[in-house]
Amino acid sequence: LLDIKEEMLLPHLTSSWGYDAATAADASPKRRRGTIVTLDSSRYLAMPPLYSPFRPMKRSEYSSGLPSMAHVAAAVLSIVLDVARSVDQEMKAGTTTKDERNVELYRHVAEEMKTVASSCALVLQLATQEAKNDDSGFGIATCNEEAKNDGSGGTDDPTSNHMMAQQHLLDVIPRLSPLIEQSSLLGQQRCMMTAGTIPHKMAHALMPAYFPQCHIVTYLASILPGLCDALAARDISSSSNGKVLSMVENVTNSIINCGEGESDDDNANATKSPMLLSSWASQVAMEAGIPSMASLAFGTPDLNALVGSLDSYETLVASLNGGGVKSGSGGCGRDDHRIMEDVLQRSLNR
Repeated sequence: LLDIKEEMLLPHLTSSWGYDAATAADASPKRRRGTIVTLDSSRYLAMPPLYSPFRPMKRSEYSSGLPSMAHVAAAVLSIVLDVARSVDQEMKAGTTTKDERNVELYRHVAEEMKTVASSCALVLQLATQEAKNDDSGFGIATCNEEAKNDGSGGTDDPTSNHMMAQQHLLDVIPRLSPLIEQSSLLGQQRCMMTAGTIPHKMAHALMPAYFPQCHIVTYLASILPGLCDALAARDISSSSNGKVLSMVENVTNSIINCGEGESDDDNANATKSPMLLSSWASQVAMEAGIPSMASLAFGTPDLNALVGSLDSYETLVASLNGGGVKSGSGGCGRDDHRIMEDVLQRSLNR
């Protein structure tokens, strides 16, 4: 359990997965060397509910039980969207070479992001359906049809929906870490590997002192609406003619197409506005039981104090990594810092 006297969490970096762009067709990451942790308690192995209504906690209590599957899906989406933003930033900066291996790696990363995003969007739609207790759901027909086509099933029965959501999460969670590491090979994104993505940095820097009562997955999930708002306020397109979609646009399309129920190919392939993603995130967070960041805070934290904690965290992490990229020093770090401030302000004002 966290205590408000603690200042921050520090990431423990293990050895890299490794990736050979020459074999990007199968894109099988090498086994990670490191400690194997075995959980032998049924308490740890229990699957969480698909949806659970959010109940604000008292100052004297901690969150009990596991986060819902909706929380896990929203947390993964927060991380994937930020990784997509980081890749787009590298592409615009011109630090990514266009040799054959990098092109193949980029294509693989793009497909992985779309697959993970679509699966998480499906889980959130299923959670929304359960919350509404309505068989018609929110765009559930298209998601179920896609699930049937990929062999994972799909039905309006609540028990089957729970099992389908569980299977999707069991599929995407092991893919997330390799996706982050493979994305870091596109350009010079060492800051993403040494300090983590924006959701990771915010959780590590702020949870002990300001959000000690909630589960880290729930906190990561609470970032999704604010991050989508921040992305909507930025230029996420990768070309002026619209023929080449940015990574964020590709992920956005995968998320929105999962819930629209459109059968028209032109509509399904059209680029979705980032404002539409922001609207989707706000609605699904409210309906799937994703709490706002402000509701998770211990007291009423001041934005300047939160930003100061982010600065302190990144200074320490940079020093531990031999003086690596710090938010105020330029490159991806400076841009990350602006986005974190934006996400914090938008999240706490929701």
